[in-house]
Amino acid sequence: MAIVGLIVNVFVASWLNKGAKRDLNIKSALYHVIGDALASIGVIIGGVVIYLAGKVIFDPLVSIAIALIILSDSVRILQESSRIFIEGVPRDIDLNRAISR
Repeated sequence: MAIVGLIVNVFVASWLNKGAKRDLNIKSALYHVIGDALASIGVIIGGVVIYLAGKVIFDPLVSIAIALIILSDSVRILQESSRIFIEGVPRDIDLNRAISR
């Protein structure tokens, strides 16, 4: 099932990637799908390692790594959405240059 999930997530991520540069909602959805894809990869690798080597410690380690990646993406989305919420200057606009015109 993790392999099927990974295939679907890769397809959806490639579809969402087109609009992610212009739309924060699409970017958030893209990060979510990438997190799901990473989780699928972790489940696949973890299952193989546990099956072949019996190393069950790998399962929580992969989970922690995936959680940290998702957390870093979440922080970036929160920072960007907070800037919009407080009506701050967009990142790609130089305020000093805009004022001097």
